[in-house]
Amino acid sequence: MPDDIDKVMLKQIAEIEQKDESQVLAELAGELIEEMIYTVEVYNRRSKKTVRKARLSWAGTKEVARNRGNIILSEPVVTDLDTTIRIMVKATDLTRNFTVFGGCQQPRKMKVNDVDRETGEVTGHHFEDDAYCFQKGLSKCQRNALTLCIPADYAAKCIHPHYCVPGGRGAGPLRWPP
Repeated sequence: MPDDIDKVMLKQIAEIEQKDESQVLAELAGELIEEMIYTVEVYNRRSKKTVRKARLSWAGTKEVARNRGNIILSEPVVTDLDTTIRIMVKATDLTRNFTVFGGCQQPRKMKVNDVDRETGEVTGHHFEDDAYCFQKGLSKCQRNALTLCIPADYAAKCIHPHYCVPGGRGAGPLRWPP
């Protein structure tokens, strides 16, 4: 059974995954994605408190990787499983001469909330086939690989300074360009 710290981390991961899935679907619909940074709550093990931090979104990760340059992604390796698909991709930083792998296991079904038509309240949920599970999984896989190619200090330099300052404008999303 996960302890409280693990629960906070799992909640954070689920929140980011959901936001990134929304960006993937918006891109598929032809929308321009401007939100490059999310502000998320993370548990700081040293201070034993939950703090808000800026983190690159899926669109932000792609933009920072493009800005850094000379990072190539291999063709994805896709494995069909019963209830999920597993996707793996290799990212190679040609300038710095290193390779990393990113992976994702994406469910074939998505959770859909049941909403009361009169009150608008969520009354439960059910699962439906996800027609976009491959696109979501591929994008997450690429994000995971590209993230490993972007040093934290480089990503921090790409994040607008006001979003890194406690008490600054960090409560909202960063729009691109800054």
